[in-house]
Amino acid sequence: MARNRHLVTGTIALLWVWVLLRRPCGDSLAGCWPCEIDSKAFVALFVPFAYILGMAIDFISRGVTATIRKRILPPLQQLIHRKIPCRFNRLKEWFRPRDEKDAPLSQQAIMLASTDLGKQLEMRSSRDRVARGAFLNAVISTLVLWRDFSAQSRPPISPGYVLLGGVVLSLILFRMWHRFHRLTHKYRRKAGKAILRKNPG
Repeated sequence: MARNRHLVTGTIALLWVWVLLRRPCGDSLAGCWPCEIDSKAFVALFVPFAYILGMAIDFISRGVTATIRKRILPPLQQLIHRKIPCRFNRLKEWFRPRDEKDAPLSQQAIMLASTDLGKQLEMRSSRDRVARGAFLNAVISTLVLWRDFSAQSRPPISPGYVLLGGVVLSLILFRMWHRFHRLTHKYRRKAGKAILRKNPG
């Protein structure tokens, strides 16, 4: 499971890595290789590199999203919540900061207590980490593409549109990850309570 999510994240990251390597080597990535390599050798190099890159993105994205979720998002939500008029009660409630309650059991404890609940929690956790990596990949890709298009004399798309589209996509992916994270944490709390009710000792 962990290997799959790291490969997915790393493969997506290779798109912006390719853009970074393409410029110094010309219009084709083939110029970056010192010699021709066959398909088997390419796969043998591609899979480990994508896996390691995926692990790096997963590690960095954890710190980035945690910082945004704990330090940036709450005061921003509080500010928007105060600025929205009271007559827009539903919209005002949507931006109200919510405290995240602690789960009674850790993920490891749930996996030891119940195989089925543990598998479900592991699947949800993997989904969260792929979404988290996709968010960071979108942010990096936006910066790389914006820099690449800005360096061209006649870019096919305006760098401003690239930046705007990348920001919108990044916000959508962050919102997606944030929702997945909350649903997984909610599932972990319910699973922990169910286990404790079944085995109170």
